[in-house]
Amino acid sequence: MISKCTKERMREIEKVLGENEEIIDAVTGTVNGMLFGEKSDQLKGVLVLTPKRVLFHYKRKSGYYRSKMYPLEEISNIAFEKGILGANIQMQNSISSLKVTLIPLNENAEEFVRKTKLYISEIIRNKTCQVTGSHDTIEHIKKLSNLNKQGIITNEEFTAKKKQLLGI
Repeated sequence: MISKCTKERMREIEKVLGENEEIIDAVTGTVNGMLFGEKSDQLKGVLVLTPKRVLFHYKRKSGYYRSKMYPLEEISNIAFEKGILGANIQMQNSISSLKVTLIPLNENAEEFVRKTKLYISEIIRNKTCQVTGSHDTIEHIKKLSNLNKQGIITNEEFTAKKKQLLGI
């Protein structure tokens, strides 16, 4: 469940979300250091999980909102750490990392990380199925082609089966 404080910090988030992109979970926290090449002592914002990505949504000193986005398929690691003042979430991809600190303990950062890992594993599983399925289809067509060349099946049978396998 998303806390009232988190919901308040999510102003203008709908401008960033895609059509039919729902929010799965969100936690508030702080980012220190560099974000978008801007040095900042503390950027307070919301870490948001959707079925497609994780984003850190925050309000700049100028009053405008901005979001740093991490597509789920690009996240190589996400970890949770419980501290005295609050929880931390560290997230990495091949280019950069993001550490969100001071997440209130009642916002359950550990659950946020667990859900994110589930969505990442689902994306990996779906991609693996697609690649395996494509490879199996190609191998099956090659076998049918050999059977056709050997005269075991006719050209018509080969063409019909090939179309069926390719979904044409």
